[in-house]
Amino acid sequence: MSCMRHPALLPSLALLVAALPALVAVACGGSSAEIPPAGSPDASSTPDSQAADGALVDGSKDASGGDAAVEAGGDSSTGSCTFGNTGECKADEYCDAPTCGKGTCAKMPAEKDNLDPVCGCDEITYWNATVAANAGVSAKAAGRCGNTAKGCGGIAGQTCPKGSSCGYELDNGGQCAILDPRGKCWGLPTKCPTILIGPVTRGCGEAKCEGACELIKAQKPFFKDATCPQ
Repeated sequence: MSCMRHPALLPSLALLVAALPALVAVACGGSSAEIPPAGSPDASSTPDSQAADGALVDGSKDASGGDAAVEAGGDSSTGSCTFGNTGECKADEYCDAPTCGKGTCAKMPAEKDNLDPVCGCDEITYWNATVAANAGVSAKAAGRCGNTAKGCGGIAGQTCPKGSSCGYELDNGGQCAILDPRGKCWGLPTKCPTILIGPVTRGCGEAKCEGACELIKAQKPFFKDATCPQ
């Protein structure tokens, strides 16, 4: 038989040759579906994950920041307490008890030096609420303490509790002649504020006007002087 006489056999042989690899794979227990078509990428080379900006993301870590994110948003209060009881709050906390009774332990805030007086539960006037909190005292009311304010000085020479100073604020310069003036206890910031526009108070016998915070810290009798600043 001559191939020239049976041209139809040539296409059949070509198809048989093309299908031979697949037939071999099936015969060996495989599947033609496991053989990727020519030019397709191997699945093992595909990245695990990719962010929208093109950066690879490690799937084993939390992209939100993990524990750091939790710590940053933690609760500022850690438990209940009673004002005046020691050891109920941590070293960096104070008992926030506006009624001067039951309260909650709260983180001590950063101390500020602006004058915004509050009356503490210990009847001491504090420069502001942050100064009171850093002294471990809860503020019970805005403004200076009234008739119940803790006094100092006088003939008896009463002193203020540790950490506070006696503020001898007089009504006028004429009272500087009083030998034993009475004062009120103040809680002051660690550093007195810088006065940009001159102070309006003067210590008795002083030639230079000074800020009230410095005068109270020095426990000098002082008064408001209309001729200040000088």
